[in-house]
Amino acid sequence: MSHRKRMLEKLDQDIRDHIEEETRDNIDRGMSPEARQAAFRKFGNVCGVNEGTRAVWSALWLEQLLLDIRYGLRMLHLNPGFTAVVYSDACARRRHERGGI
Repeated sequence: MSHRKRMLEKLDQDIRDHIEEETRDNIDRGMSPEARQAAFRKFGNVCGVNEGTRAVWSALWLEQLLLDIRYGLRMLHLNPGFTAVVYSDACARRRHERGGI
């Protein structure tokens, strides 16, 4: 199972757990038939929470990617010898793929 799928399943389980806990609290306070409905009302739009959470996760993924790229470029700048080797290797591979040497 992929990491993303596990995270989404955990999110769904967390929402169910939250609603069940709120339902139990409502029953303890004296509500009975409407306890679950009141828990859903208090929680809000379940689909909206799912979509909002996914949007945040997507933004975090993109932000992490940009940070990784910046880090990689900084390391290439700080190690010019390594950068020269990587660059020359990339050029040689490209030339070889195009039918050069």
